[in-house]
Amino acid sequence: MALRSYQYGNVAPDLAEEVATSLESAIEKALDARDEDLVGRLAEIDRQMQSLTLLMKRAAQLQVAQRAENLLAHCHDGHCTGSPDAIATMIATLESVLGRSQTVSPDPAPKA
Repeated sequence: MALRSYQYGNVAPDLAEEVATSLESAIEKALDARDEDLVGRLAEIDRQMQSLTLLMKRAAQLQVAQRAENLLAHCHDGHCTGSPDAIATMIATLESVLGRSQTVSPDPAPKA
């Protein structure tokens, strides 16, 4: 309303100064609020990126564990080749990698 009064010939330097000061203050507050919002959003994005990075690492670990599980099952089913000692060592190693404590000896070598 103060600015509109100038449209009709009002000449009041004090009023102009007051309006300009009020506008500057309002703009500064709006910019500060925007900055705070952006800082919060960036922090949330950083948190989500860290979570995604951890998830990707965990997914890679799960893939390795699944491959070890598959190989262990393959060996337990008697499909591994090699000496019984080598097979027992492979099974023990796989179980150790998978965090298991039991060790199952391999099936005896097939009789000819």
